[in-house]
Amino acid sequence: MPTVETWTESEKVFRERWNFPSAVGAMDGKHIRIKCPAKSGSLHWNFKNFYSTVLLAVVDSNYNFLVAEIGAPGSQSDSGVLMSSVFDKLVSTAKINFPAEREIGSEGRVPAVILADQGFPLKEWMMKPFPVVGAANVRQAIFNYRLSRARVISENAFGILTARWRILLTSIDAKADLVRLIVRTIIVLHNYLRKSNDTGGISVDSEDDTMDGNWRENVPNNNQGREILRVGSNNYNSNASEIRDRFMNYFCSDEGSISKQGRIVMNGY
Repeated sequence: MPTVETWTESEKVFRERWNFPSAVGAMDGKHIRIKCPAKSGSLHWNFKNFYSTVLLAVVDSNYNFLVAEIGAPGSQSDSGVLMSSVFDKLVSTAKINFPAEREIGSEGRVPAVILADQGFPLKEWMMKPFPVVGAANVRQAIFNYRLSRARVISENAFGILTARWRILLTSIDAKADLVRLIVRTIIVLHNYLRKSNDTGGISVDSEDDTMDGNWRENVPNNNQGREILRVGSNNYNSNASEIRDRFMNYFCSDEGSISKQGRIVMNGY
């Protein structure tokens, strides 16, 4: 199980390299192709139109897997997979030791958070994008860009995994227990090779943004943004929403902005 030191080390890189303070990991789900299990009907048939079992993972800022659960049926949504996971239960019962809250400029303190995409729920410990359709409030769009920019770690980690372990490009023809064993073994080997600096010729591009507040002349204040159309679930508490707003306000301030964000958002990233 990851320790508070593990999360703290990850947060440092998210803060310094990816400009997202207090982020300790990025979460995503990957559909592992499998042959249809006997008598399972459509249970494992996913929205991508193939049979799968889901790998739910939390990745640190250096593409190492910190948490990995494999076995949920492909028909489940990311949110459903998380709700039924051991990790969610451990976090909910305070059995996961995240680092202490961190000060982010004049916005005050925020808790350690894991970054996720729109398919996951908004929680006090999990940040997801503002749900938007069409023209978005620019401040919310900046938050979405900053989150997406840091969260891409998880997608890159899955990409590295698939590029190195070619069995993930096929439909694994094995019973459920063996599929789980194969995937777990791949993840252990992936972490070993990452920590041994053995890239196998696989590289991941990164951004090198510098802090610069010049973009802010193009960004309206909270009351000037265009109307936003919301989609998805609003089943989250006010504390989680307030924490997300604090991050948004910090990213839109002189002290928390990065040089590219205004231009990228204005150009419809």
